[in-house]
Amino acid sequence: MATLPLSATRRVAIIGAGISGLACAKVLANSGANITLFDKARGPGGRMASKRRPSATLDLGAQAFSVRDAHFQRAVDEWLAAGCIALWPTLTYQASSSGWQAHNDHQKRYTGTPRMSALTRYMADALTAQFNAKLHVGTPIAALNLIPNGWQLIDVDQTMYGLLTK
Repeated sequence: MATLPLSATRRVAIIGAGISGLACAKVLANSGANITLFDKARGPGGRMASKRRPSATLDLGAQAFSVRDAHFQRAVDEWLAAGCIALWPTLTYQASSSGWQAHNDHQKRYTGTPRMSALTRYMADALTAQFNAKLHVGTPIAALNLIPNGWQLIDVDQTMYGLLTK
């Protein structure tokens, strides 16, 4: 993994705190970057978001995921050990001309526990604890402006984030 020279620590803004944005943040933080994440939702999640209701929790995007890469498997093993994901015990079915048929592709599937967003919350908490990353939720970014020496982000309330702001 490439690292930034100590004299060149970069401030990096990532828009979106779903699994991709959080994974990107971890790689960049491991390289020495100072990370700030922005998400329009009330918490991290993206396609792994969950909606809680009095009688149920609904996973709004992905219900489960599988692993086909050794590097990703190492991350999944960490998440299993942390208890934020578990094997998905549900059978999968496939539609055919004769109706629904049980489908076993022998692929393990995983889901967040107790809900899918537990994984992205774990990832965000680890970034803030280990790397002092900052997470702004409920912050839809509306514009990006190129300014001398970097970028400035402006949210829907016209709050500015960047090199020349607080």
